[in-house]
Amino acid sequence: MFGVALLSDSEMHYLQDIPRILGDGDYANLGHSRGGSAILLADGMRENLVNGKVYSVDLFPGAKWRRIADREMMRFKVNSFIEICPGSTDEWAVKLADKQFNFLFIDADHTYEAVKRDFENWGPLVKSGGWVCFHDTNQDFSHRAIEETVARSWEEQKDYHIDRIRTFKKP
Repeated sequence: MFGVALLSDSEMHYLQDIPRILGDGDYANLGHSRGGSAILLADGMRENLVNGKVYSVDLFPGAKWRRIADREMMRFKVNSFIEICPGSTDEWAVKLADKQFNFLFIDADHTYEAVKRDFENWGPLVKSGGWVCFHDTNQDFSHRAIEETVARSWEEQKDYHIDRIRTFKKP
């Protein structure tokens, strides 16, 4: 996955293991870029025979980024597990409002307002007992947004704090 995922080795292993832990159902990935996190989740689904899809949202600025994303999904043979959602996370939260996700990975727009809004828009789409993970929690924007939203009402899974990822379970 080197070059595809902007994640540490520990973070990559963790994302690939999440489908084994959470099982069947749909997964949401906010911030596709070259596809690393979506590919890891999808690979974990394939390896563990988990039924569901990874809905991966990104703006995909320019056709080049979408071609890269498609090429990487095919290279790792996980394209049948990933539904690409081109557009904003706000837009896709509305389009997918009928879904209930096992898992939500927030790693899209890296501003305080966007991280907070992504949780507020997507948190209700996570089923009870499902997980949300935030990436880049070592940065102030993410830390403040987490403390003001999810940390107040969701249970932090401290055993699953991996490098720059913090995990919370929905009550």
